[in-house]
Amino acid sequence: MPAVPDPFYDILKDPNREAILALYEAEIVKPAKDRKFRPQAEIGRADFSVILGRAMNANGSIFDVYFTDPIPDWAIRYVGGLTAAGLYEGYLDGDVFGPKQPVTRAEAAAMVARAAHLESQPLPEGLGGVGNIPVWALDDVGAAYAAGLIVPTETGTLNPNKKVTRSEMAAMVAPLLEADAFTAPVEVEENDDTRPPTMPPL
Repeated sequence: MPAVPDPFYDILKDPNREAILALYEAEIVKPAKDRKFRPQAEIGRADFSVILGRAMNANGSIFDVYFTDPIPDWAIRYVGGLTAAGLYEGYLDGDVFGPKQPVTRAEAAAMVARAAHLESQPLPEGLGGVGNIPVWALDDVGAAYAAGLIVPTETGTLNPNKKVTRSEMAAMVAPLLEADAFTAPVEVEENDDTRPPTMPPL
């Protein structure tokens, strides 16, 4: 029997290929028409929120969204779900969401650790890049580091302000998904319209 082709033809040599496939099998990421995943591309806040929201089953309410700038229809309920879960506290203090703004490695690690309720951990002394991690994210990045979700680069630094790639995002989410760490769906009011929005490939 011929081998079943990858749903994404550009991940064959990606070090996080298995994590990407795990998210695909869980219907958290979907192939675009060109069958590209774009593993080395940056990920914006809207896409990031949809991936994390799907992992958490956090298809929440639009009434929990307090941001004043436009958020795409396909992302807004997940933004509401993550807001209701308290994941944005400290990370987004103002009323602007910035759906296309890229997410950094520190931000991604901290948000994933929060979503999985990982216990806060201090980061090791002498680890490069710690001084560049936002104060709100320090303990959560420590939890992600302890869980192996964020690792130092070849130069020995966490490089926290580098934009996280789609491949790195998959590597953070997939292990926790497989461990059933995202187990408490966000609750919404009974009279709220919770139908999932039309979702594009991610």
